[in-house]
Amino acid sequence: MVCLMGVSSLGQIFANDAIEATDISILLQVSDQSTLILTDITDTLYKPCNTMSDKRWRSYLAGRVREIVLDPLLASKIASSFENTIVNQVDKVLVHKNAPSVIRELQARGIPLIAISLKNWAAPYDPNFGITTSNHLKKLGIDLEQSVPLLGKVQVEGSSSFESIQEIIATDEYT
Repeated sequence: MVCLMGVSSLGQIFANDAIEATDISILLQVSDQSTLILTDITDTLYKPCNTMSDKRWRSYLAGRVREIVLDPLLASKIASSFENTIVNQVDKVLVHKNAPSVIRELQARGIPLIAISLKNWAAPYDPNFGITTSNHLKKLGIDLEQSVPLLGKVQVEGSSSFESIQEIIATDEYT
């Protein structure tokens, strides 16, 4: 689901101009530089390529490791290593095959696009989860860092290893 909003030069959002679209190509027809495009990443731009890389399955397997291994620290280490391997090594697939070309066209037109993720910037199994997400998108041909820079780069609290990726907002509400 992609949401488009009309934004005035004063930054006011016109709620009556907000629309939801299920076909990403519609963005090329209804967007101009006064439009702010908000899109979710998972299940809108990309999705897991197999069941194992789905968050629910990874959580289940990590939970089973924690049940089987008696030492809680060792169990967490094994579970985190397992999840890290899946998150970093298992590819994602595009939800819309034309998403990379649509996004590149929007970027060329200077239309602001922000992607929102329910992921945390960092997780016990991947301290650079924001960068991992950006890398998955880049492998699929989507480089959100090329979007109109609205947010700039900011240091993530408690992390010295990376800055937030432009145009991706992590809500830290990972379910």
